Amino acid sequence: MASQVTLYACAGLMLLIACGGFALFGVAFAERNRLDPFWEVMVCTTNDVYVSDRTQKTPSYTPEQLGFDSSDATDMSNYALALQAMTISSFHGWTSKLCVNPNQVNVDTGTTVNGSVWVEYPDTTTGGYQLLPVGESWIPATNFPIGGSGAALTWNTFSINGSVAYWATLQPSVTVISTLHYKTTSTVTFFGSEISSVSEGISWCGYKANFLTSTMGPTTCEDTYEELVIPEIDAEGEPDKMEGTKKDIENSEKLRDLVCGLIMAVGLLIGLGCPSCAALMIWRSLRSKRAQRLTDSKSGDTLDGSNETDANRDLEDAATAKQAGTVPQPEKKMLEDPKRQAEDEEEQVWDVDAYTDADGRWTT
Repeated sequence: MASQVTLYACAGLMLLIACGGFALFGVAFAERNRLDPFWEVMVCTTNDVYVSDRTQKTPSYTPEQLGFDSSDATDMSNYALALQAMTISSFHGWTSKLCVNPNQVNVDTGTTVNGSVWVEYPDTTTGGYQLLPVGESWIPATNFPIGGSGAALTWNTFSINGSVAYWATLQPSVTVISTLHYKTTSTVTFFGSEISSVSEGISWCGYKANFLTSTMGPTTCEDTYEELVIPEIDAEGEPDKMEGTKKDIENSEKLRDLVCGLIMAVGLLIGLGCPSCAALMIWRSLRSKRAQRLTDSKSGDTLDGSNETDANRDLEDAATAKQAGTVPQPEKKMLEDPKRQAEDEEEQVWDVDAYTDADGRWTT
């Protein structure tokens, strides 16, 4: 009875563990679906352009200090152009884009080091354009929460001398090129634990700007300068996108599938294996009991058939003893009748002659 209770207790425990296994499978399955797809493109609004802190610094040189004759009108005209060329125009400008994060990943962006800003300036030697350095660029730290939005800012600092500034103000548009040294930290909550991945790189961005009216066209960014195709200043701006690094996304998806797949497999194995083990234990117990009953039944039949065999063996022993001239002492048997049992307890001697004929054959 005790063994049977223990058996059913073990079976119940295995069924309870099986429920835990199915629960584990369900949690892993839900977590896998929550992070699928792992990354969707963050769509941003078109650029808003701001310009501030416009300053000019003109050096205070006399005409004579620069080699001009103050009494000569032509020299004074050249003196004015020289001062204009040495005048430094400085201003800060930045672009702002509102980006929506539809992912289950918290994103933080920033810059590692300041980048550079150039303008495409005419190259008198080749007849084309050269990249003339005019300032620096950087990305302020910005957070894009899960399911929320954030303003992606890009700062540019320009410092242009007078001749370039004068040339730029005469152009309907000037191509501005900048490099951005970005750093993106993506944090995802996976089974209650935060896992972060960091990606760093350099983007080449370009746009066309009108320095006189402080307007600019749509911005485009690529991995290299040669890949840039910069739209015109009056082109219709398309929503910008933050696509993420393809390699990082693939690695994150592989990690997600591996971990969730292993947990789902373990949960399913526990959920299906434990009930199977419990059923096997109960089946083997019932089979063992049935086999025991069959064994007991066969033992009873063998005991009944052995009485006749013992009687025949006694007769054979008696005949053998008669021929040898000895009389065997019969074995005492336990009889069910107490009176018969008491009589058999007395010493008995077999009278072989009374039960055999002259040839020694047994008679009744």
